[in-house]
Formats: sequence, C-alpha cells, structure tokens
Amino acid sequence: SPTRRPSRTGVRESVRNLRVHLASESGAITILVALLIPFCILMMSLGLTAGDWWVHKRHLQTQVDAAALAAAQDFSFPCTTLQPAMESRVAEYGGTRNAQVEGTQSNVQLAVNSPTYPGQATSDDTPAADPCSSMMVDVKATETGLAGPIGVGFIPTINAHARVEIFKAQSLEGLLPLAVPEPAPRQIRAVFIDEADGTEITHVDLAQTGKDGSGNPIWDNASTPRAVTVAAHSRIGVRLVLTGSTSFTCGDPLVDCYDGTSGNGLVFIRGWAGVAPVTLGADPKVRGVTLSSTSCDDPYFSRPNASCNVAVHADIDFGGVGNPETAANMATVRVANLQMGGADVLLHYCATGASGCDIGLWNSAEVIPVAAGTGPVNIGLDWAETANSMTGPARSCKNTAFKNSNPCQGSFGNVQRSFAGDDTSSGPLQLVQVLEDDVAGANSLRQCDATNGACTYPLVVRLSIKGSLKPATSATDPPTQIRITDKNQTQALDCDPDLNTIELELAKGCGPLYTVNSGRPCGKKNVEQSPWPNQTAPWECVAISTGGKPPQIADGFNTRVLGSASATTCTGPNRFKADFGHWSHSDPRVVQLITTPFGTFTGSGTDDTFPVTNFATFYITGWGGNGGHNNPCETTAIPADPNLHDDAPAGPGYVVGHFISYVEPLPAGGSPSTDHCDPAVVTTCVAVLTR
Repeated sequence: SPTRRPSRTGVRESVRNLRVHLASESGAITILVALLIPFCILMMSLGLTAGDWWVHKRHLQTQVDAAALAAAQDFSFPCTTLQPAMESRVAEYGGTRNAQVEGTQSNVQLAVNSPTYPGQATSDDTPAADPCSSMMVDVKATETGLAGPIGVGFIPTINAHARVEIFKAQSLEGLLPLAVPEPAPRQIRAVFIDEADGTEITHVDLAQTGKDGSGNPIWDNASTPRAVTVAAHSRIGVRLVLTGSTSFTCGDPLVDCYDGTSGNGLVFIRGWAGVAPVTLGADPKVRGVTLSSTSCDDPYFSRPNASCNVAVHADIDFGGVGNPETAANMATVRVANLQMGGADVLLHYCATGASGCDIGLWNSAEVIPVAAGTGPVNIGLDWAETANSMTGPARSCKNTAFKNSNPCQGSFGNVQRSFAGDDTSSGPLQLVQVLEDDVAGANSLRQCDATNGACTYPLVVRLSIKGSLKPATSATDPPTQIRITDKNQTQALDCDPDLNTIELELAKGCGPLYTVNSGRPCGKKNVEQSPWPNQTAPWECVAISTGGKPPQIADGFNTRVLGSASATTCTGPNRFKADFGHWSHSDPRVVQLITTPFGTFTGSGTDDTFPVTNFATFYITGWGGNGGHNNPCETTAIPADPNLHDDAPAGPGYVVGHFISYVEPLPAGGSPSTDHCDPAVVTTCVAVLTR
C-alpha cells in the first residue's frame, strides 16, 4: 500500500509526552535527598556537640565558683600555709559535692593558685603562691577527652576560671556601736617646760625611726637634736603631746598631752648650780643627782608590771672635807621618807671606786621602790652632821643623826624623779628617755654660771609607743576591754538615728552604711559635717555617745548574743578558745567595730563626730551591766566546759573580747577596698569573687 505520513496530531502528542517526561523531578529529588542525608546528620551532631559543650562549660564554671568561694571561707589565722587545705576544699566543692554532668568528673582536672590551666602552657597573672601570702584562692579547671553526644565528633578542651580575693572592707553596715581608737598617733612633740611656772622653754617634733624588741614603734629626734639652754632652770620637765590631727594644742580634739601631774613633765631633768662652794657656817649643797636601775627598764621612766627599784647617786658639797662620812666631823645622808625594815635608807660616800660606787658621790643601794602605775615617784634627800660641825663652829652637832635635838640637819628637798606609767597617766607610751649625744641619762645638767658658759645641751627625746592594734595569735592571749559606761566619754557610738538607745544599737547594730573616711572633715552632730541629718550614705564620720548607761549594756548584749534581754540560759556560749582560728560564720559573738583616730575618746564633748579610719573584727568573750539583766554565760556552771565560760569584764559597763583575723563573705551593702587584707593587723577581711 502506499506509504502513509504521520498525522500532524500524532506528532504533537508525541512531543507533548516527551516534554512531560523530561519535566518530571522524581529522580532528581531522590538523588538530592541521598546527597543531603549525611550533611544533615553532621549538622545535627555538631549542634548536639555544641549544646553538650555549653552544658559542660556552664557546669564547670559553677564548679570553680563554688570551689573558690568555699575554700575562701576556710582562711584561718595565724596563717602560715593553706595550700593543701585549699586544694582539699576545692576538690570537695569542685568535684565530690558538685560533680560534672554525665558522670565525666574523671575528665576534670583542678589547679589552685596556678598561673596555668592543668596540662596547658599559657600563663596568666595568677601568683604561684600560698593563699596566706597571695590573699586569694584562684581555681582553674580543665575538662578534656569528651566525644560528641552520639559518639560522633570531638568536644574541644573546656576551661573555667574563678578567683576569690581577700580584701580589706571599705564600707560596712550592721556594725556594733563601739569604736576603738588607733593607739599610734600621727605626730608627737616633746615640749621642755619650766616646772616652776609651766612655761615652755622649747620644743621638738619627733619622727618614727624604728621598732623596739617588742615591735613597738620608736620615735625620736636623733637626726635633729634640740639645743636646750638650762640657764637658771632647776626643774625642767618634758611634756609629750600626741596628736591624731595637725594640732598640738592640749585640749583640742584628737590631742593627748602627758605631763605627769600638776603640769609637771612626764620625765624630769635636774638643773644644778656648780659655783659658790660651801663655806664655814653654811649648809651643804647638792649638785648633780642621777638615778640607776637594773630592775626598771629605765630609772627615769618605765612601765613595770610589778614594783622595780632604783638607786640614787648625788654630788653633795659638805665644805671640802675629803670623806665627809668618815672624817672626824661626820656627815650622813638618807633618802627622805623611806625606811627599809624600820631603818633609814642611807647613802654612802664613795672614796675608792669600789664596785657599784661612783667616786666622789653619795650612793644608795638599788632599793628605792617604783611601784607599778604609781606615776611620779619623787626622790628627796635629807642630810645631817653628827660630830661637831663640818661647816663652822656656830653649831654644836649631836652624834644622833636626824633627831630633833640635832641642830646640824636639813633637807635638800626633791632632787630627782622616777615615773611609773600606766594607761591613764602615760597612755600608749612604753618608754621615754632624754639623751645627750645619743647617750641616755641626760637628766641632770649644770646651769649657766660664771665658769660654765656651755650650758646649752643637744638633747634627744626618744620614746617607744604601743604599736598598732593586733589580732589575737593564740587562744591564751589576754582579752581587750572596751568601756561603755564612764563618767565622761566612753567608747560607745551614737551610730543610728533611728535607734534611740544604746541597748537597741547593741542588739541590732548600726543601720546606716559607714565607709572609711577619705578626708572629709568631721564636726558636730546635727550640723553640716555630721552623720545626720544632712550627710548622705555611706557615712564617713561617726558620732560618739557620752554618759554611762550600765543598765542597757547587759540587756543589749543578751539580746544580740542570746536572743533575749532577760535570757537565763547561755544559748550562745563563748567559743573563742574552743574554735580558735576557725570561728563559725553563724556565731553571734563575731562582730564588726569601727576604728577611729588616736585621741578620739579623751575629751568630754557630747556631740563630736570623728572620722571612720577602718573596721575591726572582734570576738565578744564577756560583758556586764549594772541594773539590767545578768549575763547567764558568766557563771561557771553554765556551761560546764571551762573553755566556754565568759571572761569577767573589768566592771559593769564593759565588754571584753579579742580582735581576730577572720574572713567573712562580703555582706550585703558592703564594699571592698583595693587593698588586700593583712591578717597581721586589725581590720575586717571580706571575700570577693573577682573572676
């Protein structure tokens, strides 16, 4: 049959079918899905791995934070080495008590006070030093060896870092309304006075030059001796002016003056005449007189704990006789108003230079008592001639010395003075000396006269003064007493305008926030410089509280420590000895005090305010009032353990205790300074998480 050509309709249908077939995506999608499945699995693995890394990282940071904070609370003093103890505490709180998630604690390594992370070389600024010296607990943690959550992929090394540093507190609230003045003044001046009328001869300012064997600061003017002209002065006293400010005016705030009694000096210099020898018919004359001692720290000024003794050495002119004591016309000298065993204490003339004998002088034995804390001990001398008259025929002397029937006798009066200091009469002064050319004992100087024009002496005043407040270093250290009731000023503060009694302030603490004074002047309460009402917190000045309030003392402390003013059971016993160095942060006897400048509590003002110089941590070991409730912890029966008995205070209105080195968490509202804590000085130490 003839060949037939396709119809035009058929061709179109074929083309259309071809296009539909070519447009189909079922094959491409299959291929694409096959290609995307591994990529999706990889992305899911990476996401899960990143999430797992974040969980481990977050928990590792929690571990080091907890470890550093826990270890910092274990600072104990005296502090010599804490590294092993801190490492143990870090392992406990960074692992045992707070293990890493998913049971991977074995992959975690911890380092304490290390400049590098475990197993790594890169270092930072962390000192590789014991926490006792670095005043920090730095914890680094590293976690390694982690695989992905489905065993696919690798989790990089995880590092975490935390640091707790121990700083001095800069501001605090909740303080006890008690203050302790700094024992060391800012400046000291020695004033030479004429004791006859109290006028000033000259003065010299002292500088701190070192420390004595007990660690007390030494002050003197050895680099600039003061030229003192004795002239005709027979009794020169040395007044010491100690100031916590720039003023040297006795009676000003923060100024303490120590000058013995009745305006006399704290130490004494005898001025003596060296001309006009004794002639016939005249009484004997006493020239230079000195003291010596082997039992007192210094014969002219000391602070003996018990009575010590001094000896006296006197140059006495009886008219040119070779040995007045053994010559035919014999003389006798005694210490006035002193007898030993019912007999006079005699001086004997030294002619040969025997041991302990000053040739040409009258010397006593070292038996003149200087009782502890008695203040000035005046030493007078009496004289008598016992055979005829050494000084002329006008008198007929009796051989019974110092009897009323003997006309040949008299008194030289007080010729020297020793001084036994204490906290009241000489404050923080521990030793006071007058020196010439750096030689001690310049306490007897010749006056100016026709044959002695060189009567100006280069004098040095040297003293030691009680050093800074120190924390207790052992459980047997004697307690410190703080007076809260007195006829004048106490060491109590009026620290909270919202609490109107010392009882409430003792029980609750000072509500306002106080901070270390940065140079702000302090004036009177209720005026511009006062803590209230015009000063904004934090307050840099604190008001003092005057007058005795003994009934409130025990009530306030009973409430604070035992929970009730009328407490009859010692629910908060004294654990100072039992817990020494490891006092609990929940112990209510651990309190914070304010320190103020030297001389704060020596006046009698009722509305003075003073700078806050620092804070101090204090452990209360006893208190007592008068007229209020009793302190049930003072009895020996409550509790039975002698280590838990309260220390008996010096009297009603006192609190006793110890300054302690102690670290506490930074309290709410408080702030740290930029200075690390020094556990060797009295301050408040706070733990601060800095990294």
